[in-house]
Amino acid sequence: MTQGKLGTLVEIIQTKNQGNVQFVTPDILSYYTSLSLYGVDVSNRTYIRFLVKAKESAFVALWSSSNISDAMFYEFALGAASTAISLRRNKVTAYFEHFKPGTWMSNAEFMPFWISWESGVIEIGTSSELKKEKRKSWPDPSPLNVSSVGILTGWGQDGEWIIYPYTVEEESSHSCSGRVYKKTNITSEVVNTKARKLKKELMIKKDGLSRFERRKISVGDSRGSSKHIGYIAAAVLTFILVGICSLDCLSVRRK
Repeated sequence: MTQGKLGTLVEIIQTKNQGNVQFVTPDILSYYTSLSLYGVDVSNRTYIRFLVKAKESAFVALWSSSNISDAMFYEFALGAASTAISLRRNKVTAYFEHFKPGTWMSNAEFMPFWISWESGVIEIGTSSELKKEKRKSWPDPSPLNVSSVGILTGWGQDGEWIIYPYTVEEESSHSCSGRVYKKTNITSEVVNTKARKLKKELMIKKDGLSRFERRKISVGDSRGSSKHIGYIAAAVLTFILVGICSLDCLSVRRK
């Protein structure tokens, strides 16, 4: 498996032919390339959007445990059985259905898909926009807690995948001025946390200032003798200044 770059935002993941893997293949999840290797964390997500370029036999699995040998999972087969899309739930067939035959796969161009498992409803669509062109929706009566996603190509097929990042939502919000602002996944809690952290980093520590150091070194003296000495010094200085002024006046008169 190799990888490349498309621009600066999107990574192309290449999957090699994994052979004639089947629904009953032991440890089927071990054949999958986990998207966690590419920094895709779905533990707090409920959907994934991607593009795939393969003639047929591309697979996506959603599983519920870090131990893949006994993990429960959903598996989507894209382009299997005469370009149909099928959904399977785990090794024991709790749910299996081929649906919506069509021309959604291509070995010449990338084709868009999205998969959602929000609120236990398993959905798939053939669009780059979430919830658009929905092809199947199935409410699982005992939904899995999806924590990982993997991709695979088999049956003589290699594939290329582009996984959409989670930094920008699929929908846009419109302001009264007509400008379009894209929604992000950053919550107010995250923003507030980042703001507090930034404020803390920008605060100047007063104990490092020279003024603070001088105040610490110059200890106040509240003794009475100290205060009297200060008064006497002020009186002496005043007397000297008055004397100087008087002498200046006398010298001017003599002239």
